[in-house]
Amino acid sequence: MPIHHQITSSPTVLSQTPSSVQKYATEILSALHVSIHPNTKVLSATPTPDGKQSLQLSGSTENLITDLYIPIFGLQPNTSYIPASYKKDSGHVIVDERLNLVGHKSIWAIGDVLDIEYTASVLNTKRHATYAAKAILAVLRGHQPAPYKIPSAREYISFFFWILWFDLRQCSSLVPLR
Repeated sequence: MPIHHQITSSPTVLSQTPSSVQKYATEILSALHVSIHPNTKVLSATPTPDGKQSLQLSGSTENLITDLYIPIFGLQPNTSYIPASYKKDSGHVIVDERLNLVGHKSIWAIGDVLDIEYTASVLNTKRHATYAAKAILAVLRGHQPAPYKIPSAREYISFFFWILWFDLRQCSSLVPLR
């Protein structure tokens, strides 16, 4: 069976979420045979002659050789181009219940820049984009869009892990991590 690795510089997976979500995520990843490396950083990733990646990890003298390495960085939104008056101290953009930039009914924000929920997720970004597209069409047709519905933690985490499980099952014979 291929070995999959999840490397995080935090002490737990999904460290910005409630401890119950962290525990649930760890249990699911463990059930999927994912090796979790907490408090670890990838210091460098170097291609090998055979097309793999050699990862130098903090706190280890041995490199981790992988078939596939997907770097995903941090939880700080990149909102440097947005005026401070539209942001919280965290850097997140302040939006209303329809994902409009506060005070601007024709500007929508999506993804990890939002201040409304844990948004550093491709799943939330997809949900935001779908909502924003429908809202824009509604406005263009002269209608008021319905407010954006934030999914419950259970809906979010269940869908996330279903996608993760499906992806790991589909890819395990194609791109195993060693």
